[in-house]
Amino acid sequence: MWLFRQRTRLRPRACHARDCGSAASRRVTVLRAVAGILIASAIAIAISPTLLKYWSAGYFVSVSQDTRRTVDAWPKRTRERALANADAYNRWLAIGGQPTLGVADNAAMSDEYESLLDVGGGVMGTISIPKINVQLPIRHGTSSNVLSAGAGHLFGTSLPVGGAKTHAVITAHRGLMRASMFTRLDELNAGDQFTLAVMGRSLTYRIDRVKVIKPEDTAGLRISGDEDRVTLMTCTPYGVNTHRLLVSGVRVSGTSTVDESAADTDETSRRALAWALTVCCAVCIIGWTLLWCMRPRT
Repeated sequence: MWLFRQRTRLRPRACHARDCGSAASRRVTVLRAVAGILIASAIAIAISPTLLKYWSAGYFVSVSQDTRRTVDAWPKRTRERALANADAYNRWLAIGGQPTLGVADNAAMSDEYESLLDVGGGVMGTISIPKINVQLPIRHGTSSNVLSAGAGHLFGTSLPVGGAKTHAVITAHRGLMRASMFTRLDELNAGDQFTLAVMGRSLTYRIDRVKVIKPEDTAGLRISGDEDRVTLMTCTPYGVNTHRLLVSGVRVSGTSTVDESAADTDETSRRALAWALTVCCAVCIIGWTLLWCMRPRT
């Protein structure tokens, strides 16, 4: 009888010990899960900028390809009329002395400008810079919406269709986390080339000068003599953005030396690699987290 009572008293204590062990085990599991989630989040944050840049590069290439296909599908007469109107606009700018740079003075002027070279969605053409693996659609104007979706054409400068007494200015962001755009523009030097594709015209320019200016200094953005010039502009220094970097080139006679199809293929391969890396990273992160949480506990 005495022994039975002693065993009865001990049973609750044993159960209590098991409960304590179970609670401690749950706490360890929760802590491991939290640690796994934090580590997975840190890895995701670390790789996200690179993946975002790959995705955006693929998007820009897709828009550029669609633009060329759209223009190629137009009747030749339609393309020639669009180019003739752009040439006439450029002659008017050269004669008038470019009174306004940046933003149109009135709605009528803005509407006329945006109607020129309009392929659709505000896109007028594309720019390809092989040395820094950049291919961007060019849109009318330099508003925040425009520059978030590629390169913009500075209002008041010549339309990018080439010809004597023209100076087109193309601008894009630098240092965005989600897209490269003109981030590597400072890597270009004299002798490097870039190509514009506008309404079926392929225009190649060789860089002959690189300089930094203050935002209010517009002298380097205006038409000079009989030149056929295009200037690429972005903010500098990197991350500070108090000045403007100008990378300027003059037209190279003859046909383009840039193989755009090869550039498209290269960017498509980069996009496929980005998706593959994303899937692999996601599988590794999820698998590692599950293994960490389910590992045997001692």
